[in-house]
Amino acid sequence: MAEDKLNAITLLVVETDPQLRENIERELRALKYWVWAAESFEQAFSFIDEIPDLNILLLDLGLPDSFRFLEHITQYYPEILIIAIVQQNDLTITLQASHYKIASYLVKPVQIPTLINTLQIISQQTQQIMKGHEQEVQKTHQELFSGIAREIEHPLELINYILAEEGEVTGARLELLKQEFRKLQTTLQELKTLNTPFPLRSISLHLLLQQASTEIDFPLQIEWHLDPSDIQILGHENLKKAFLQLLRNAFEAESQTVSIKTQINKGQSEIRIKDQGHYMTLAEQRRAFDPFFSTKNHKGLGLTY
Repeated sequence: MAEDKLNAITLLVVETDPQLRENIERELRALKYWVWAAESFEQAFSFIDEIPDLNILLLDLGLPDSFRFLEHITQYYPEILIIAIVQQNDLTITLQASHYKIASYLVKPVQIPTLINTLQIISQQTQQIMKGHEQEVQKTHQELFSGIAREIEHPLELINYILAEEGEVTGARLELLKQEFRKLQTTLQELKTLNTPFPLRSISLHLLLQQASTEIDFPLQIEWHLDPSDIQILGHENLKKAFLQLLRNAFEAESQTVSIKTQINKGQSEIRIKDQGHYMTLAEQRRAFDPFFSTKNHKGLGLTY
């Protein structure tokens, strides 16, 4: 493997043809790519969790069990981009592959210059996406902190006004003071949780949903439509809190039942949660991701959180 990494790509090649595999390794390493090569799916499985920052898989779809391997990768490692190697005019394989999220195709015999050009295009697209994502994150942070400042400022102004009045703080004034303190505590607790790092790992989507459904403390009937397979997603335990909040939102919208459906669609995990309660207006939908926006009496970081 090259000692100096000049490209933002780390590639795993799964190819049984030793000559092709060695050619790809040699040419890409000369260009300072990080390249790992596996001669079998068993070896590839052993590599996947060991390779730091693996982001591209070069896979020959003509190999036996290649689609089982592809299914596993798209389900458990959705962040890895896939370049598929196919035989020219093999419509059966190409049609079957269309059900998965394939970044690009290469036709056998693979030409190294074509592969390098494909990697460069993917690298440029990835960098543009990352740049756009960083700008969006920066904008979101600005809006978030602006909302936090307003959310903290308002209770403080009211508290200052109450304390500035003459006389003891009793009765309704005392209750109002306590209420504003609770708002501050809620906001600070959400900020503390938001700042807590949650390591991403593979977790069972169905188990997470079922755990959330057992923790609700309000009457709500759930209709389950789960995919037969045990769907694994990349996430963290805090997702359960998000599912709990969706169920609470349905109850508060006066829905008596909630339908939860999961499925694998083109190699991607999907979840659909539908209730029969009141829906947001178009104006409310446009503001749904604004920090602290709420149509209820209580406020929080909402969908931004």
